Amino acid sequence: MDALAAAFEPEKADVCAGCGRSGLQLLVCDDCSPGPVDQGSLVKKRFCALCMIGKKVRVFWPLDEQWYVGVVQQYDANTGEHLLAYPDGDTEWVKIGENADQQQQQLPPGGAVAGQAGAGGKGSA
Repeated sequence: MDALAAAFEPEKADVCAGCGRSGLQLLVCDDCSPGPVDQGSLVKKRFCALCMIGKKVRVFWPLDEQWYVGVVQQYDANTGEHLLAYPDGDTEWVKIGENADQQQQQLPPGGAVAGQAGAGGKGSA
């Protein structure tokens, strides 16, 4: 197979786009890459928990009724949580993908759910 054909070959759904390992739970992030030219779509890449570090995710804050974008900073294998940093300097630990079924209905275009924020809301003290 030549390089051009390989570049447009569909990605394997069960392989991490970062490290290439299989047999792991994979998570979707907000970082997109162009899909095949003939489809003209954006493809959401799937990553293992460790490869999510440095990726953008959106978190829904119910009290604010708003989505916030954070960047994954760390992963804690003991709790299964990722540390997110927000542009305003706030940080929080969340389980990426938690409540995804509930939140997918409210997701803004191009968004991926990271989880639901704590009861206090992002804007509260």
